[in-house]
Amino acid sequence: MILNFTVEDYVLGCLLNNPEYRDKLLVIPEDAWTVPEYKEIFKVMRDMYFKKPNFQVIDILPMFPPTVQDTISFISFETIVTVFFNEYFEEFINRYKRRKAKEVCERFILNDGDVDSLVAELDAIRNYQAYQVTSLDMDKLLVAYYEHIEKLYSSGGKIAGVPTGYQTLDELINGLQKGTMTVLAARPSMGKTTLAVNIATNAIRDGYSVLYIDTEMPPFSIMNKIMARGGVASYEDLSKGRLTDEQWKKFIAGFNWLKGKKFFLRSHYLTPRITVYDVLSEIRKIKAQYRIDLDLVVVDYLQNLEVDSHYRSRYEEVSVISRTLSNIARSENVAILAIAQLSRNVENREDKRPLLADLRDSGQIEQDAHVIMFLYRDSHYWSKEEKEKRKNDPEANIAELIVAKNRDNQLDTIMLYWEPEKQVFVEAKQQ
Repeated sequence: MILNFTVEDYVLGCLLNNPEYRDKLLVIPEDAWTVPEYKEIFKVMRDMYFKKPNFQVIDILPMFPPTVQDTISFISFETIVTVFFNEYFEEFINRYKRRKAKEVCERFILNDGDVDSLVAELDAIRNYQAYQVTSLDMDKLLVAYYEHIEKLYSSGGKIAGVPTGYQTLDELINGLQKGTMTVLAARPSMGKTTLAVNIATNAIRDGYSVLYIDTEMPPFSIMNKIMARGGVASYEDLSKGRLTDEQWKKFIAGFNWLKGKKFFLRSHYLTPRITVYDVLSEIRKIKAQYRIDLDLVVVDYLQNLEVDSHYRSRYEEVSVISRTLSNIARSENVAILAIAQLSRNVENREDKRPLLADLRDSGQIEQDAHVIMFLYRDSHYWSKEEKEKRKNDPEANIAELIVAKNRDNQLDTIMLYWEPEKQVFVEAKQQ
């Protein structure tokens, strides 16, 4: 029998000393560690693994205070022999599963819970496989490939991903693909949040489930955008509660339409600090509580997410955020639409249309994204006098959605028309 106080020591020591076992960093849940200090060490190691799988202990020591450095050094020294890792790791996971099962049962008794939910949660714990083989042999690959093509064939060529509600865009990118990250980037005040809300609203209208992670705006501002997009009243009037009797009736109709829709909002106003791992946690909590497999997760915006560890540069930090979001999309089989800021370099060019090199803080975003789109409005750069002179000019509300990266298809620019009072972008040909 392995003694309680040695299991976590040995597993952590093996992960520190032997890169051969570090793939387990991706499957160990954070709450598998009962020692708080070990949990913090684990999170730093997991972040480092994304950047440098063969990192040395010395690479992570500077990220901790002296007391934790002493702990790491001691554990590393005591676990020079790592050949017993598999036995200890199995016991480590079994103890985690027993603790989780106990927590679930205690919560069930305390809250007089639903039996079906209890059985489902216990079954998920029982079936957790840290050693699950994820590669496919040819026969399994062919079966999966056949089912994929058959599904597309049966759909009659319909959009395979989550539709954005913009027909030309959906035909170009085949919808927002589950298991991938799509990036929508722009300079401030171009309307990227509004476009993201439009896409989310279109998705819930079509029966898809959406989680919106907001790191900037008050939650009611998002709701005002949704209501304005539905034609209830202007965004400004909704923000001030300045509604006519007729608009109030429209508001009640919109309120009733939204009731029961599979839309979830995680706002920084409710939880000021949102980490990239909170995104994963929120997806799994919604799945467990509501029995819903989310279709789309909107992150507004990528560079505002935080990480638990400290990095030497902002570039490294944003790279970890980008890579983690991409991995979450794959592991949870959701489409992620990540809003991103662009660098100020755009402002220094005569032609201010964004380029891939303008993605702010990290080139890793370009590598991780399946699709990258830029939102650009030329009128944003008009002088104050020109804006006043051309305020009734249709060109003032023309926007370009530039698809700058598209792994599955060609690149193109889609013309949109911006209706500020309704907080909505429509395809220019529909305007």
